[in-house]
Parts: sequence; structure tokens; C-alpha cells
Amino acid sequence: MWMTIFYSVASVSIAIAEAPKLWKERKKKELWIFAAIWAGGALLGITASQHVLLPNPLDGIAVVIGPFAQALYSMFD
Repeated sequence: MWMTIFYSVASVSIAIAEAPKLWKERKKKELWIFAAIWAGGALLGITASQHVLLPNPLDGIAVVIGPFAQALYSMFD
């Protein structure tokens, strides 16, 4: 629970420190990108602190590329 509070406080403090600068400089695209990366990082940090098992992205890549690799191996076999 303490790690969840820590991640929440840390992510909010980072947003408070960085977002107003981008807003003042009227960098809307950068602000949207910052918000998306910030939200994703905060979400991953909080879920990791709760010991939630997250899927490995490499498993999904292996599922997509696996048949292609097998086809190439069978061509040169």
C-alpha cells in the first residue's frame, strides 16, 4: 500500500512540475504525449506495486512473428 501511495504522489508531483511549463509554452502536442506517457508510467508503477502479473509484450510479438519465422525456416530447410 505504501508503494502505491508513493507512486501516486511521485507521479502527481511530476505532472505538477512539468505540465504547466508545456501549457505556458503552448506546446499542445508535447503536452498530449507527456500525458499519455505519464499516465502509462503511473499505471504500470501502481500495478507493479500491487504485484499484479502483467503480460510480457515479447510473448505477443513471438505469437505474431512465429509463423513467419517457421515459414522461412521451412523454405530453407
